[in-house]
Amino acid sequence: MTTDPTDEQRRWFHEEEQRRRRDLAAHDAALDRTLTEFERIAQAKLYWQGKPRYTPEEHQRQREALVAFHVDPAVYRAQQSAETVQAEADAQLASLHADPTRILTTEQLARANAAESYIREDCTRLPLAQLATRLETVITSGDKASMWLHHRFAQARLDEREADYTADPRRVRSDAESAGILAAMDAVKKLETALYDADGIRARAATRKRAAEDLSAKATSVRHQADGTTERQAKEFARLPRYQS
Repeated sequence: MTTDPTDEQRRWFHEEEQRRRRDLAAHDAALDRTLTEFERIAQAKLYWQGKPRYTPEEHQRQREALVAFHVDPAVYRAQQSAETVQAEADAQLASLHADPTRILTTEQLARANAAESYIREDCTRLPLAQLATRLETVITSGDKASMWLHHRFAQARLDEREADYTADPRRVRSDAESAGILAAMDAVKKLETALYDADGIRARAATRKRAAEDLSAKATSVRHQADGTTERQAKEFARLPRYQS
């Protein structure tokens, strides 16, 4: 029994998703520990009985040295992980535009080539409402070669309709025509999901991007808290006229 490539891809993405989530969570926790440890070390090295040991200039220089040694490595690792996840998400989205025949086996591709002409003709000539019904039937059949061809030519039919409408937007569509277009669009969307798991890929990519952005923002925040940027900005903000009583 052969394994469906799409199912393999879904399992692989799921395993990768779980691994990446653990990786990002580990970096997030490491940043928390790093900031806590830095604050302990900075308190011991930069202050004596609650007062700064050095002049303001030297205090900042010493603080930056501590940040470079104790904080920057963790920040760098977190940023690198975030960039990797961002790149992986971009690659996931790019896969939607890769060679569409990649999902077919050699045997399925041969059957698709043999059936191409008459499926193209049906997708071109059938009224859209009937085409939508045909697409629903094809989805139920599970025949990947047929699904692939119907998706390809039905999408081309819809693209042509959209181009015609764009060229002459004043043309009024009948209720039946509009209903047929919507039904066909919905069926094509279902075919795309069944073939490529496109919605799942987009959702996973979006989730990865959000997680990577959150980690990158946290790494920057930790760096700014450690080097005093956050504190300085808060003081400058408080000095703005509208925040003074």
